[in-house]
Amino acid sequence: MDEKTTGNLGIIGLNSLQVAESAQRAGFNVFLVDYYRDSDIEIKNHFPMQKYSNPNLSEEYSAEKLVNFAIEKLDGMVDKVILTSAVGCNPEVIKKIENRFHIIGNNSRNVRGARDWRKLKKIAEDLDVNFPRTYTVNSKTRLEKLLRIFEFPVILKPIFEAGDFEINFDDINKINNNIVLKSEEDLDKIKEIKGEILLQEFIDGIPISCSILSTGYESTALTVNRQLMGEDGLYAKGYCGNIVPFKTKEEDKIKRISENIILSLNLMGSNGIDFILRNNELYILEINTRLQDTLWGIEKRLGINLVKEHINAVDGKIDFDTDESNLIYGKGILFANKLLVIKKKINLSGIRNIPEKGSIIQKNEPICSIYSYGKSETDILNRIYRTANTIKTLYTTPYSNMS
Repeated sequence: MDEKTTGNLGIIGLNSLQVAESAQRAGFNVFLVDYYRDSDIEIKNHFPMQKYSNPNLSEEYSAEKLVNFAIEKLDGMVDKVILTSAVGCNPEVIKKIENRFHIIGNNSRNVRGARDWRKLKKIAEDLDVNFPRTYTVNSKTRLEKLLRIFEFPVILKPIFEAGDFEINFDDINKINNNIVLKSEEDLDKIKEIKGEILLQEFIDGIPISCSILSTGYESTALTVNRQLMGEDGLYAKGYCGNIVPFKTKEEDKIKRISENIILSLNLMGSNGIDFILRNNELYILEINTRLQDTLWGIEKRLGINLVKEHINAVDGKIDFDTDESNLIYGKGILFANKLLVIKKKINLSGIRNIPEKGSIIQKNEPICSIYSYGKSETDILNRIYRTANTIKTLYTTPYSNMS
C-alpha cells in the first residue's frame, strides 16, 4: 500500500461522511470531526460537535466553533488534515488550522484569492464567461442605494463559505446561507446589516457544477454535474443534492473553461466551480476550494477513489485509470419542513446520514441523504422523491410537546 495513503488523517467539515469513508477506503486511519451525530457513521475515531438534539439549542453552530472543536480533538492525534464543507472555502478558519496541521489541499492565501469575486470576475471576462453583477454591502443604506440599479429578485450571500455576517430581519426567504430578496417588502423587513456581504443579481437557469483535479500547473475536469436546488419533493429551500453527470452539449466547453479557471487561481487537489446555465449561456458563480458533495457520484461514475486522487494531485500527479460507468448517480438531501422527531430508526436501503431514534430535527435542517442510480435522471429523481415521502410518513412525526 502506498505510504502516502496510510497513517492517521483528520477530516474536518460540517458534513464529511463521504470524504471520511473515501479516505478510509484509500487506507487511512481516519479521525473525523464534523457536526452531526449520524447513527450510521462507522468511523472508529468520530468526534461530532453536536452533543444532543434539542428544540431549544443553547449554542448555535458556526464554522469557527467547529474548527476550534476540531483543533482540540485532533491535537496530538494527526499531522495531516483534509477540509470539507463549511471549512475548506473559508480562509479565516483555514488559517487557524494551517497553524496547527498540514492541510492536504489549498492554503488560506489561495482560498482567499479564489473567493475574491473581483478576481473571479476578471478571470471570467478574460475567458468570455458571464459573471453576475456583484457588489459589496456593509449597511442597509448602501443596500438600498444599490438596489436602485437592480431588479428583484436579488441574492445576499457571504463572501466566504459559512462566513459570518449578521442581518437583523423578520421573515425573509433564506436559501442555505444566502438571503433572497424578492421585493421591496422583503427589503423593508431588514432592520440592520453587520459585516460585509455580497449583493448579487439572481440568474434564473440550471444550476450546475464542474469537478476538477489540479496540480497547480495541470488540471483535468472530471464531471459536469447538475445541482438540485429548492426541490419540493425534498422540502428544500436551497441546495439539496446533485446528479452526476449532467449531460449537456456545452459539456466540453464547461470542462475547458473550468480547467482554465482553476489554473488561473493556482488551486490544487480537488476543486469545484458552480455555474448557472441559462439558454446555453454560462454564468460563473463561485469556486469551491475543497472536495465537493458530488464525491459519491464521481467515484461511482469514474471508478476512482477521489480522496486518493486529490492527494496525488496535491503531490503534483494526475495520472489514473477510470472504469467509467454508463449509469447516472443521484443524491438527494431530505429536509424538515417543520420541527420533527425521528420516531424510529430509518432502515431503508440507499439512506445515509441517518439520525438516531428520538432525534429532533429543526425546521429547514437536513434529515438524511438519499442515494439512487440508473439510466434516467427522471427515474432517479422520482425514486428519491418516493423514498423521501416514505421517510417523512413512516419515520418522522411533528414535534408537538415543547414543554
